[in-house]
Amino acid sequence: MVVFSALMIWRFLTVATCSESPIVVVLSGSMRPAFERGDLLLLTLLDEEPYVAGDVIVFKVEGREIPIVHRITESHRK
Repeated sequence: MVVFSALMIWRFLTVATCSESPIVVVLSGSMRPAFERGDLLLLTLLDEEPYVAGDVIVFKVEGREIPIVHRITESHRK
């Protein structure tokens, strides 16, 4: 029953956030001071542009299962 409940919550979060990975864990200290290693992040899919310095983005790299989470430090768009 616990496993079923966890799967249902995961499915709900996937639909509600429009993200295939609605929850990710910060794996390194590169997001400090806002996020520490081991923190959980709840992701949502937003199509807002332009992205600005300070925004947290998530992207997938081909061949890697784990999504990459980074903070934009500088934008080169004109």
